[in-house]
Amino acid sequence: MEPNSSVSCLEALAKTTTAERHASLVASLASVGAPSAAANLLVLNIIDRHYASLIAPWAAMVAAAPFVKSTFVVAMDVTSREAARAAGIAHFAPPRDNTSFLGCTSRNSSLSAAAAGSYKKTHRGDIRILPSDLPSWKFHSVRSALSLGWRVLFSEMDVLWLPHPTLFAELLASTEDYAPQRHPTSPVYNFGFFFAQGANAEAFFGCLVREWDRRTLLQRALGHAVELASDQRFLYNAARRAPNAPRCGVLSVRKLSYSRYPTCRGWVGSQPELMHLVHLTYCRRLSMKGSAEDVCKKLLVERFYLLPHQGGVSAQNLTSKAWNVQLGC
Repeated sequence: MEPNSSVSCLEALAKTTTAERHASLVASLASVGAPSAAANLLVLNIIDRHYASLIAPWAAMVAAAPFVKSTFVVAMDVTSREAARAAGIAHFAPPRDNTSFLGCTSRNSSLSAAAAGSYKKTHRGDIRILPSDLPSWKFHSVRSALSLGWRVLFSEMDVLWLPHPTLFAELLASTEDYAPQRHPTSPVYNFGFFFAQGANAEAFFGCLVREWDRRTLLQRALGHAVELASDQRFLYNAARRAPNAPRCGVLSVRKLSYSRYPTCRGWVGSQPELMHLVHLTYCRRLSMKGSAEDVCKKLLVERFYLLPHQGGVSAQNLTSKAWNVQLGC
C-alpha cells in the first residue's frame, strides 16, 4: 500500500475508534443516571489490577466527602472489573484492545510485543507497564461525562482525600473550565487529580482525544510504544497552544494551590490543617535503587485505605519529616 493511502486508512481507523469508544462510554454512564442542577458532580477514576483491591475503600473515602456526588470507574482489566462489581460501584469495562492494522499497512496486523504492552517507561531500574490504551480511555471518560452535562472531578487511587471541614469547596465553586494540580518541578499539569466543567472543556477534551487516538494509532502502527506520562504533556501543550500541538480551543485554567493539593513529596513539612489531599507521587526525589518510589507509594496508599482501624495515615503523619524518614520515604 502506498504511504499516503496507508496514512489515510489509519486516520479513518482512528476516527472509527474514537467514535466507538465515546458511544460505548456514554451508554455505560447511563448507569449513574443523569445529572441535575442539585447533583451534577461525577467523581471519575481509572484503575487496573495494581489497585483493584483498594477500590472499595477508595469509594468509601469518596462517599464520606461532604458534598453531593456520583462515582464512576473505568476498570481496565478483569481483576479491577470484578473488584468494582463486588463493591457495587458503577463502572465501565473497555473491550480488549485488539486494534488491527490489516489493510492499512504492510506491517504485521498484530501489534508488536513492545507496542502491545506499551504504555511504559524504564528509569533507573523502575519499570512500569500499563495498558496501552489507558490514556485514550482516560481522555474519553472525561469527555463523555462532560458531554452528558456532568462536572468532572478526576481522582486517581494514589490521591488521598484528607478530612477537612471545607474539602474542595473552593475548587467546586470555581468558574474556570479546567483546574489541574500543579507540578512543582515542571510547568506540565498533573493529570492525576483535576476538575473540569462546561462546554469549553467538553469541546477541548473531545478535540484532544480525537487527536490523541489519531497520533498514537499512527505510532503504534509503526510498532512504537506509548511513552508513560506523554498524555500529560499532550494535554498541557494543547491547553497552552504550543507549536505542533492540536488546536482544541481556548480553555480557562486555574492551577490548584500547592499548599492545599501537594504532590512530589511536597506534603512533608507542610501545614496539615491546610491540606485537602495528598497526591502520593515522589517525582524521583527518592534514591532509585530498585523501585524505592513505588515501594513508598504502595506502602502509604495501602496504609491509608486498609488500616484505618489502626490509625491509618493522617495528615499529621504525612507532614512529619520524622515519620516519613522512619518509613524510608
